[in-house]
Amino acid sequence: MSQFSLSPTTLFGWLFLRFLVTLTIQDKIFIEQTIGCNLNITNMMQQGWYTVYLNETQLLTAKKIKQIQIYEIPSFKSETRESLEYGDYMIEVSPDWRMFQTNQSEIYPFYRNHYIISNISSHEIQNDKRILNYIKNPRKILNNRYTGGLLQDGVITMTAQNDQIISHRTLLQHNIDGKGRIITALDTGVDLTHCFFRDPQQSATSVVDKFNMDHRKIVKLEKVSDIYDAAQGHGTHVMGTIAGESIDPKAGIAAYNGIAPKAKLYVVDMGNSDSRVDLSGNPDIDKITSNMENIKSRVQSNSWTFDNSALDATDTYDTITFNSQEILPVFANGNTPGRNHILAPANCKNLLSVAWIAKLEESSDFKDGGYTIYLTNGDTKLSIVQGNNLVHEDAPYVNIPLQFCNGDAASCSSESGKLLICNKKLSSSSSVSYSYVVLSSNDYTTASAWGSGSILLDPNEKTTRFFQADHSSQGASTIGTLKPDLIAPGSNIWSSAASGTQNLNYIGECAVSKLFSNSGSSMATPAISGALALIEQYFAEGYYPLLNPDSITKFNYISQSLLRATLINSCKPIDSKPVPNYIEGFGMPSIAEGLGFGSSGVRFISNSKINNGEHLTYIIKTTKVHDLSITLCYVDYPGGTKAGYILCADLDLIVKDPNGKIYHGNGVPGEFTSTIEKVTISDATIGTYEISVIFNKDETHEHDMTYVNFSVAIMGGFDQDDTNSNNPSVPLASERSCVRSCGDGECQGDGTCKCPPEKTGAYCQLEYEEIKFNKKFSKVLNPREKFYFRFENAHFGSVDISEYPSLSMPQTSCAVRVCFGDSGSTAFASSMGCITKPPTGNNATAAQNGLKMVYGFMYPIFDTSCSIDATLTTYGKIKRSDDTFPFYAVVLIVLAVIILVILSVWYFWKCVLPRWEKKHNEESPSMDAAQNDDEPKKSHRRSSTKRRGSKSKEEEDQVDQQPSPEAASEV
Repeated sequence: MSQFSLSPTTLFGWLFLRFLVTLTIQDKIFIEQTIGCNLNITNMMQQGWYTVYLNETQLLTAKKIKQIQIYEIPSFKSETRESLEYGDYMIEVSPDWRMFQTNQSEIYPFYRNHYIISNISSHEIQNDKRILNYIKNPRKILNNRYTGGLLQDGVITMTAQNDQIISHRTLLQHNIDGKGRIITALDTGVDLTHCFFRDPQQSATSVVDKFNMDHRKIVKLEKVSDIYDAAQGHGTHVMGTIAGESIDPKAGIAAYNGIAPKAKLYVVDMGNSDSRVDLSGNPDIDKITSNMENIKSRVQSNSWTFDNSALDATDTYDTITFNSQEILPVFANGNTPGRNHILAPANCKNLLSVAWIAKLEESSDFKDGGYTIYLTNGDTKLSIVQGNNLVHEDAPYVNIPLQFCNGDAASCSSESGKLLICNKKLSSSSSVSYSYVVLSSNDYTTASAWGSGSILLDPNEKTTRFFQADHSSQGASTIGTLKPDLIAPGSNIWSSAASGTQNLNYIGECAVSKLFSNSGSSMATPAISGALALIEQYFAEGYYPLLNPDSITKFNYISQSLLRATLINSCKPIDSKPVPNYIEGFGMPSIAEGLGFGSSGVRFISNSKINNGEHLTYIIKTTKVHDLSITLCYVDYPGGTKAGYILCADLDLIVKDPNGKIYHGNGVPGEFTSTIEKVTISDATIGTYEISVIFNKDETHEHDMTYVNFSVAIMGGFDQDDTNSNNPSVPLASERSCVRSCGDGECQGDGTCKCPPEKTGAYCQLEYEEIKFNKKFSKVLNPREKFYFRFENAHFGSVDISEYPSLSMPQTSCAVRVCFGDSGSTAFASSMGCITKPPTGNNATAAQNGLKMVYGFMYPIFDTSCSIDATLTTYGKIKRSDDTFPFYAVVLIVLAVIILVILSVWYFWKCVLPRWEKKHNEESPSMDAAQNDDEPKKSHRRSSTKRRGSKSKEEEDQVDQQPSPEAASEV
C-alpha cells in the first residue's frame, strides 16, 4: 500500500480521489450526486485525480464505490514550515469550516473559502483537517496632465481649455469623460478634503462605510484600516490619476485632472494613515466583488501586488473574473527590475497587468543657447531673455514656435525658442508696455497677459521616444503567463497630494501646490483604469458604431473581455521590438483610434459564445490600404495554476488574408500562454479577410468546459459609417471552411480538423517529432513555442510504463516545462508538474500493433531560446493494493529466473556430468564384452529393420541401448 493510502482512523478531511476507470460525463455526474461533491477542472490535480473535502457521511459513501481509491493528502510539514511560529496566514478551508477566534488571533474573510488569520501558530493550522493548505500571508507592496492625452491620442499635443494649456484629448471633445462610470480602487485611501474629491454639497462622512451615489466623486470609502490618508499618500495620488477633477475648472490644478474626470470612485482603504505606503489591511474580496456587481462598477484598479507569487491569490482572482465576467481587475506589474518578476495577482490570465514607461529627452531642432525670445508689438520686437539663460522644466511641451503679437493671430510672426515662465512680475526698472508671460498665483502653467498685448501659444508636435523604465518588472510570470499585457506612462506623474489631515471638514485649496510627482507601475495602473472607464462609457452610451451617443445602440452588457480586446487592439509598440513581448506586452494604447475616432474603421464582436471543439468564422472587408489589427480576448476557466498548466480552455485566433496567407494570434501557432491573441498586418491589402476563432477540443474537461465567452476587436482600412460592407454586429460567415483544408488531416463538416497521429494543431500544421525511448536527444526550444514529440512504449507484464513517462535532463540554465498525454486524451503529471495535454490532434487513434502511443510537448518558460539534452524514460511507481506486481518486481523476478537457469546449467556441467562420465568409464569393459558376444544378433536385427523400414531411428537407438540379460545381471 502507498504511504498516502487512507488510514482506517480517518473519518473526514481533505483527500485525494483517484478514479480507476475513465469517467464518462454521465459517470461523473452520477458520482457527484452520489457523494455530494464537485469534480471539475478547478480541483482536478491530474487526469483521474481530484482534491475534495469529504465529511464522515460522504467518506463512507465514497468507500463503497469500487472505481474509486482514496488517499491521504501529504502533510504540510517541512523544515521551513516547522520553523514558523506565530504569524499571519492565508488559508484555504472546507465549506463547513467554522471560524475560530481567540484573544490573540483575528480572522479576515478574503474570498469564499479563503481566509486570513492573524497571530496564530502554524501547528494549530496543521492540526485542523478542514484546512487544505496555508501560506504565510503575503505582504501587499505598492509598486496627469500629459498622460491623459498620450493614452487617448498616442502623441502629446497641447490645447487651450478654460484658460489652461493642457494636453489635447480627443475623447473629451466627444464628451467621453467617464460620466456615469464607477471605478473601484484598493489602496492606502483618499483625502476626502482634497480639491479633486471634495463635494461642497455632500459631507465627507456621508460616504464613509456607506454608499452615497449623489456625491460628485466618491460613492463610498470603505474602511479596512482607517478612513484617512497620510500626507502625500499613495492612494490619494492614484485616485487623482484615475478620476480626479478640480472643483474649480479654471484653477491651475484643473490641468491635472484625471484620465476619466467625470467618473466616480469606490475606494477601499487598506492603509494605515501613519504611513504613505502602508497596505497592512486585509480586505474582504468577496464582499468587494459583490458590491461592485451591485453598483455596476466594472473596473478595479490595484496599484499593488503581493510580495511573492502566492498561487492562492492567483487562483482567487482567476475565479473572481470567471464568476463575474463584467469585472476587470487591473494590477500593477511591479517595480522589481529583471525578468520573471511578475508577482501575484498580476500573473493571472484573466486580468490586465501594466508595466510603466519613462521618456527620453524630446527630439527637436532646438538647443539651449544662442536663441532669443521676443515680444512683438506691431513692427517692434523687444528682447526678453537670451537663450543661454533658459531653464529646464519637467515637461516643456509648450515650446516651439512661440508667437507674441498685439494684433490678429494671423499677422503674428514666429520665433523659435523655449518659453521662459517667470515666477513674479518684472522689476519696475524692467517694466515694459508690451505683453509677456507671468506665473499665475495658482499655476506656473497658466499663460496670462500683462500689459497691452495678447499671447498666442502655438506648440508644434514633438517627437518623444519612450522606453520601459529600468525598475519596471518584466515577464514571464512564474506560472508561464505572457505578462505584462501593456505599458503606460509611469514616470514623474503629477497628481493629487493628500494633506494628511484627519479633519474631514477641512477645505483643501485648489492650487498646484496640492500636487506632487511620483513614479512607478503604481502610477501607470490608474491611468489604464481611467482609460478603461472611457471605453466603457463609449459602449454604454451607444457611441458604437456611428461615434455619436445613441440609446438604441447602447450596450446593456459590457463584458471584461470586450474592454480588454478594445484596449489591447489599440496598442502599438513603443520601439522596434515585435509585440507581444515580456517587456511591454502589446505596447501602449491609443484608445481614440481604437474606438474609431481616427483614420481607421472599427468593428466589435461582443461576448460571443464558442463551444468546446467549435470553429467560428467571421468576415471583414477592407476598402483601403491601412494597418489591420484584430484582437481576441476570452475569460478562461479557473484552475490549473497549482497543477502546473497555464490555460484550461485553449482558443486560437487565425486570420487569412485575400491572398490566402495565414496569420496566427500573437505570431505563434497554437498560442498557449495568454487569453489575449492579436494579429497585426501592416499596410494590409484591400479585400476580404477571414477571422477564425477555434476552441481546441478538450475531451478530458468536456463536462467542465462546455463553452467559453469571447470578444473580438477589429481596426483597419474601412469606413466607420459603411455598415453595408461591414455589418456592425459582425455576423458569422455563412459557411464554416477548414483552415487550409486541414493540411494532412481530414476536414470535418463543422470546419474542424481531424489530424493523423503524427500531426496536431488547429489545421494539423504542427508535427510530433518521434523520439526513441531511453535515447538521448538534443533540441533548441524557442520561447512561447511548443516542441511536440511522441514515442512508443510497450507493456512489461501487467504494467504499462507509458503511464509513467519522465524526462531526464541535466541541469540547465533555462526553465523548461514538460507535458505528457496519450492518444486517449489522458493527461499525466511529469516531473515538472505539468498535466496539460496536446490540443486538437489528440482525437486521432494511435494504437499500432498493440503498442501505446505517448504524446507530449515542452517549452521554455521565459523569453529566451533554450538548448537542452534530455532522455525520455520512465520512473518507478509506488506499489498499490490494486497492483499484481509493481514494475520493478517484475524485472527482479525475470532477472532471478535467468540467474537460476545459469547456475543450474553451470552446476550440471561442472558437477553432475563429470560424475556420470566417470561411472560410465568404469563400467565400459564389461559392457564392451557383452556387446561383442551379441554382435551377430544385433546385425541380424539391423538388417531386419532395414528390410521392414518401419522402425524409427529413435527406436533403433533404444534397442541398441538395451543391455543383454548377461550384462544386466552383472550390473
